[in-house]
Amino acid sequence: MDRKPRIFYLAWTVPSQRGGACLAMLRHFLLNDDFELFVASSSPFEHPQIPSVLIRRHPILLRLSNTRFCRLVRQMEMMIEPYWILKQIEPVFKQFSPDAIFTIPDNTLSWTAYLLAQQTGLPLITNFQDWWPRGQFTLNLEKPYPIVRELLEHRFYKMYQASALAFCTSTGMKQKLGEHPNAPVLYPCPAPRDPELQPDFQPPQTGRPLRLIYAGTVVNTYGRSVLSLAKALRGRKDIEFHVYGPQPDWPAEEKAWMEAEGVYLGLIPYEQLKLKLYEADVCLVVMSFEEKFRQMMETSFTTKFLEYSQFGKPIIVWGPDYCQPLQIAQNYGSGLSVNSPNASDLIVALSTLQNPNQWIALAQGAWKTANSIFNPESIHSIFKESIYKLANDDHYKAPKKSSISLL
Repeated sequence: MDRKPRIFYLAWTVPSQRGGACLAMLRHFLLNDDFELFVASSSPFEHPQIPSVLIRRHPILLRLSNTRFCRLVRQMEMMIEPYWILKQIEPVFKQFSPDAIFTIPDNTLSWTAYLLAQQTGLPLITNFQDWWPRGQFTLNLEKPYPIVRELLEHRFYKMYQASALAFCTSTGMKQKLGEHPNAPVLYPCPAPRDPELQPDFQPPQTGRPLRLIYAGTVVNTYGRSVLSLAKALRGRKDIEFHVYGPQPDWPAEEKAWMEAEGVYLGLIPYEQLKLKLYEADVCLVVMSFEEKFRQMMETSFTTKFLEYSQFGKPIIVWGPDYCQPLQIAQNYGSGLSVNSPNASDLIVALSTLQNPNQWIALAQGAWKTANSIFNPESIHSIFKESIYKLANDDHYKAPKKSSISLL
């Protein structure tokens, strides 16, 4: 194919700066000019060079969402809304005339992408980033009922098997989804490296607090872990803890003292955040120990780990043995793993970094990973080359229509 592949991007997660998953897509699709893109999403998306359409909820379901039946309505939307969305996007889809359909499997929009691929015969490209049916839900109404979750997980496996190309965010995700002829592991893409922020591998000076930083989600199970650590560190003079991220769901009084003491510093643009990461002594990755999130931890991979490694600073991965980031930290020597849910055990591990040799060894381990499996150029190369190879596959150049499955 001499021209750029034309990709119809249909997903709730849009290429933007609204979180790690969105940032990874921004880096693949917007920072690199490798594809012709059309974005269809229920999330706002605007770009001067990229056409898009905002998918709207069915007006009847929207009205019912303002009643006491809101959670039931949301369950119904997960099951039937994909079919309603098909009718919304049909005109723009035909006008764009794509070569392939791209989606990030979630609980709603991704099934529309599957249906569209089945209807048109176009290749389906999926990027399995999280196990959405068992994910963290800020609002209880978003959480699927068990019977709905079974349907959504059935759809997950069906999308995977129907994909001409299925990117898996970790080896755990690939193992969970099963055998597939074209399913490369694709870690979340970190930001392009700033040449002016090269690591110097100089351990912290003695006599000042160790600067620990966490940058990411501060709601639900991650928020609870971060809060427990902040409480355990309160009043200590040897460790300075800074938290950056979107609005937390902590009790008002907890958030108030964390803001007053300069622990929680809010969400800041990446251009500012990268300077904070460069100035930090240690970076923290938090995963969940809660059993209800086990499947999510066994399959997902946090973007923070990759971001941190680009600055060549020691990384502490705080999570259970079965979570993917902790396994990478152990297998590649790219981070210090703490597999206890107790904040006191994490603090003990932090104290070992006051040893200059330990600090340097972990910093160099993180940097080595940043230049191998976490290299942003290598990750994007896997993404680009896999899609271009698919676009040049004669099997997909003359799609034939097939019927739409109703499950």
